[in-house]
Amino acid sequence: MLNRILWLAILLVPFPGRGADGVLTAETLTYDGYPHGYFLFIPAAAQNAPLLMLLHGSGHDGKSLIDPWRKLASREGIILVAPNAVNPAVWQTGVDGPGLLVAILDAVGRKHGFDPKRRYLFGHSAGANFSLLLAAMQPGYFAAIAAHAGALNASEAWLAQATAKTPIHMQVGTQDPFYHLEDVRHTRDVFQAAGFEFELKEIAGHNHDYYGISDKVNRAAWEFLKSKRLAS
Repeated sequence: MLNRILWLAILLVPFPGRGADGVLTAETLTYDGYPHGYFLFIPAAAQNAPLLMLLHGSGHDGKSLIDPWRKLASREGIILVAPNAVNPAVWQTGVDGPGLLVAILDAVGRKHGFDPKRRYLFGHSAGANFSLLLAAMQPGYFAAIAAHAGALNASEAWLAQATAKTPIHMQVGTQDPFYHLEDVRHTRDVFQAAGFEFELKEIAGHNHDYYGISDKVNRAAWEFLKSKRLAS
């Protein structure tokens, strides 16, 4: 796939508040002839660091997830990579990934380096749905996946074809108006039946507002992710 990358352009854009905790930049990768933007946060202590890719919800961009994760990433020494979907309303297979996402992380690895066994994924809402798809479409690429408020209408037979079963952690509010508990529980059951480790945490009284409780969601997600390692 990398032979389809024509060139790489990096835009170093300063953001208010960059400093002792790390550096946030806006970057652009041209892939298949089209420019794709993403945000990159490098913590102050980043040697052999884990990497977390963030997939935003509908109507947002990558920075909307960098901001809630930045404090925890600085404290834990996590490199954050947050791409922008081509259409901000939805993540599209073939357009937004998986090839593009792999190319972005390859570019980050060449410039900054990270622990290749600790490559993780987190998504919210539409980004959560795409994260679940990637568990089957890019098996064994991420050491683990965490998500907030997502579900996937998929068959056990299709998921069972995945050559590796990426561990998954999902959080959802019991009062989420977009992702009803029965749909999220069904998603868990289908993944588990296909052989995936799928941990579901139901947040009592919570709705779809990730940003209002992002500290709590991110801490729980990282507790699940940080112990997972790729074999090679």
